[in-house]
Amino acid sequence: MTFFATSARIHWLLERLSALLLIALTYWPLHFVERCMHAQYAPMLDWLHLPLNKGGLILWFWLVCYHSQLGMQSIFTDYLTYRYQLFAIWSAGLFFTGLALGATLLLAQF
Repeated sequence: MTFFATSARIHWLLERLSALLLIALTYWPLHFVERCMHAQYAPMLDWLHLPLNKGGLILWFWLVCYHSQLGMQSIFTDYLTYRYQLFAIWSAGLFFTGLALGATLLLAQF
């Protein structure tokens, strides 16, 4: 088996694994939105201050960004020539990493 076949196989498995983890972790953002709609400001902040809740939201957001980057990488390798693939993949990686870091810093302030 060549390197590219192994790399593609791992990429495929990581896409599926991140999708399954996202299904399991979707509880936190849905519960967060539901609480935001019905709770007062102070109880909402108390809920958000709990390490499990804050960690669940941060982990979910990091997984969303990672899964999105994997999906964009698949699109770039399928539809761009090799000349542009590396630039596009690195750009998407930087964008999604910055987005995840920004969300983490935003949630860490609460």
